[in-house]
Amino acid sequence: MCMNRRGIKWIVFFAGILMVLPIIFTVSVFLLPPQYDDTYLGEFMEKQERLEKTEGKKLIIAGGSSAAFGICSDLIEKHLKIQVVNMGLYAPLGSRIMLETCFDEIEAGDIIVFSPEQNQETLSFSFQAESVWQAMDGDYSKLCVFQESEQKQLLGAFPEFAVSKLKYVLEGKPKVSGIYRKSSFNKYGDISSDDRKSNQMPEGYDTTQLIDFSFFPEDKFIRYLNEYAARVEDKGAVFCYRFCPMNQEAVLNEESIDGWYERLAESADFTILGNPHTCVMESGWFFDTNFHLNEAGAIVNTYYFIRDIKAQLRDSTVTDIELPRMPGKTDQIVKGDNSDEDCFIYEKEGGSFVITGVNEKGRQKKELKFPQEHKGIKVSAIRVGSLKACVSLKTVKVYAGMALHDGCFSGCPSLQEIRLLGKPSEITAGRELLKGCKALLYTEYDEEYRLDYTWSVYADRIVK
Repeated sequence: MCMNRRGIKWIVFFAGILMVLPIIFTVSVFLLPPQYDDTYLGEFMEKQERLEKTEGKKLIIAGGSSAAFGICSDLIEKHLKIQVVNMGLYAPLGSRIMLETCFDEIEAGDIIVFSPEQNQETLSFSFQAESVWQAMDGDYSKLCVFQESEQKQLLGAFPEFAVSKLKYVLEGKPKVSGIYRKSSFNKYGDISSDDRKSNQMPEGYDTTQLIDFSFFPEDKFIRYLNEYAARVEDKGAVFCYRFCPMNQEAVLNEESIDGWYERLAESADFTILGNPHTCVMESGWFFDTNFHLNEAGAIVNTYYFIRDIKAQLRDSTVTDIELPRMPGKTDQIVKGDNSDEDCFIYEKEGGSFVITGVNEKGRQKKELKFPQEHKGIKVSAIRVGSLKACVSLKTVKVYAGMALHDGCFSGCPSLQEIRLLGKPSEITAGRELLKGCKALLYTEYDEEYRLDYTWSVYADRIVK
């Protein structure tokens, strides 16, 4: 009987430990110093701080990374005589979240311009919980803007964030490089870096994320924007919508823009600034995505942005900004392996080939290397379903200069390894690249990929 009591005591003791450990683990993560503050998402808290400290009339720009790459706030301040806070950062943080985290700092006389990317992610209530945790690392006060359904999503992503943060505490903060880091932002919240002089996309546009005007936001999202605009108006401020810069080469149905605009205008209880066609710009003004402008492109977009605001304010003064010349495209020098060139089916697209399938020889392979060239002409992309006939395929090697379309690895039940033999800036991917695929992404640049603007959505599948 005595032994039984002792056993029960030990069971209770260990049960208590098991109950307390998660609490200790959670609290420790919140109390530990921030680890993501030097990364691209680390800029979120800097933007919040500038917004909170800016006194007097201000212009707040909200949106995704297009706003960060597309605005020169110093020019706006010079020509509109108003303080600017550029809150644009990263679309997966969620449009509603970005707008709500601005709201408490809005005051009478302020102008809020919402300029989201033209896609279903930003024109919805979608957000990526892991990115939110990283952005708010060190100051979690803005978690109060999340609704109950969103809180559940955040809770589900917390363990992975906590483990990653503890790992960085023990091994050192993430090593950041390239343009996607906090130090690339200026005091206004604009990207200001010498690393974005010209268009770096192999085809001049991102073939994996085309710009589509065939969809329209759900009614509940438009209702939210109308309600937000009303709340802003109650504060004595103004809420406006402006189309973001869009790469003309990537626009699928430009003839549908007018219909899309008219439908928005009919639904909106807020001002829509400017002409959407002005925001459709030549590819030479862009940098590394269909929404990210290069340095010269940002000046051009800012010029039209200022004119749009002036039109709203009925300001007829001249906007005296010297517009730059369009920079030439940067040609990437890449190395690859053409040994499997004869395993694929190709289709000509523009000045390059794209892979659309495999032939009989390719079907038998257990390892395939995507070639850099076919008949001496560059191979630029892999289309969806290109490998669906490869039932025995286990390893794929991808070299720099390649665009991987969403679902291009689907239909390969044996695929285990996708080896990325280039830096994240050199291989393009969409948001659903691994749809229908269970393979892991192997790369020597694993940390760079996990922190990259595009590739971070696959962080849990990236290994070294």
